[in-house]
Amino acid sequence: MVKLLMLVKANGKYRQLLVLCVLEKSFRILSVCFLLLTYSLNQATNYTKALCKQFEKMAKYLTDISIESEFSQEFSNGYTKLDFNQTTKVVQDIFWYLIPNKFEFDGIGKLNIRITSEIPDIKYNETAVGFAQYTYGQFKFSEYFELSPIEKNRITLKILQKVILDILKHNQEKANTLIEITNKIRDIGFEYVTEDKKLSKWNRKRDCRALIIYKIDQNGQNAYINLTYKNGVVFFEEHLLKNRVYDFYNNLYKTKWIENKFQIINRHGNLYKEFDVEKTAYKNVYKK
Repeated sequence: MVKLLMLVKANGKYRQLLVLCVLEKSFRILSVCFLLLTYSLNQATNYTKALCKQFEKMAKYLTDISIESEFSQEFSNGYTKLDFNQTTKVVQDIFWYLIPNKFEFDGIGKLNIRITSEIPDIKYNETAVGFAQYTYGQFKFSEYFELSPIEKNRITLKILQKVILDILKHNQEKANTLIEITNKIRDIGFEYVTEDKKLSKWNRKRDCRALIIYKIDQNGQNAYINLTYKNGVVFFEEHLLKNRVYDFYNNLYKTKWIENKFQIINRHGNLYKEFDVEKTAYKNVYKK
């Protein structure tokens, strides 16, 4: 997340505007920089006011969460911040998929959980409209790195549960809703499979269906395509791609059938993948 502190000469709360550019959510935020540099101050101020209103609307519902080490955290034994952050992604990503639609979370749209070995000066604070950071302190990183992947997931899950209960301590009903989600993550063994309802489609004859499947586990977020007969029997499976930064967002934009061919279109309107039903052959990509 890139933080840009912009001083705007305007009245009220817009005198000093902190714009948080959340790249995976809205590229339009970056246009504020362009406006401040190329347009008059009044035009830029009007745009930033409108943008703040958009933030306030987005912030009404919880839409994103990140669990990472604190920015200044130092590591030993050759480990890095990236090594640690990779271990928290299973819990973080599955939780993101299971967040209920339009779930109000104390006015937070994006929650950043930062983990440190120190005792934090401020445990919880809102960094801007709709953005909040919770700092979890006195974490023993050296002991953590010695654990197995499943034990690391359990530790991460406990931290997430602690944060939820702490932030929502005055709203037990909402806290229970999210705790139920964390319990589900544990019960399914930290592996989650879901279908993209928007991208999955029947062909015109309705005798074949293409399903876009997401699988989240220790191997990260991976997308697959399944082709099934009308009775639901899968006759073709193939791995599409691994989601690193914007891979899902850029490449899996929309789908369509053209006769016996199922096409996946990327965000630029170009063909990403095409599958001809008449030429496919069954193969199992789920075996490790």
